[in-house]
Amino acid sequence: MDDAVSSENQSVQRLSRAEDRLGASIVLLMTLALVFCWGCSSVGSAGEAALIVFESTKALIDDESLAFLVDELAKAPRAETRAIGPGAEKGETYRLYEKVAARVDSTLSVRLTKHESPIVRTYFSSTLFTKYPDQIDSVYPLLRDETTIETMEGCWISSQKVSEIVLRMMCNVEISYTGFNENRPRRRRNALEVLERVLRDPHYRWSSVGRRVSKCYGTTAQRR
Repeated sequence: MDDAVSSENQSVQRLSRAEDRLGASIVLLMTLALVFCWGCSSVGSAGEAALIVFESTKALIDDESLAFLVDELAKAPRAETRAIGPGAEKGETYRLYEKVAARVDSTLSVRLTKHESPIVRTYFSSTLFTKYPDQIDSVYPLLRDETTIETMEGCWISSQKVSEIVLRMMCNVEISYTGFNENRPRRRRNALEVLERVLRDPHYRWSSVGRRVSKCYGTTAQRR
């Protein structure tokens, strides 16, 4: 009789310990799930271009003749580098961009990085890097811009996200820009500040942007 009671007590104790372990496991799993979901939320926040407010030409430009040129640039099928094709010549789209760039100052260039056309905002992000390096921090929101555009660099045609193009500019601040090499030190310094800002931003912590910034940050910092 005593043996039976003892055996029953042991069974109850084992069951109690098993329940305790199960409860602890459930708590751990719930905690991990909450952390994981927070990370997913951060990725979503970093990757949704919808969080960026884009505007029309009419909302950004008052001058009618300039607005016409911007609208023409917005219709371009792709963004082109300065020299394209076998002859390394300027394409029609780049020539049109130069016409617009010649008529806008730093303030308008910043505005055009918020244009509803990804072609326009890509071009004027590059304007800030080359001509107005003190305004580089204005492209920070575009690191969330997941819009894909067609680009032509030399003879190479590809599809790229606006965020990837902007980040590549940040990570390659030593590139020589014809006519703007005197801006290189400021370009490097201000790009580095933006990269540091990304590393502090929890929205990018779990994103591919955050990982790429971590990789290129060290190289850029060494050049300070």
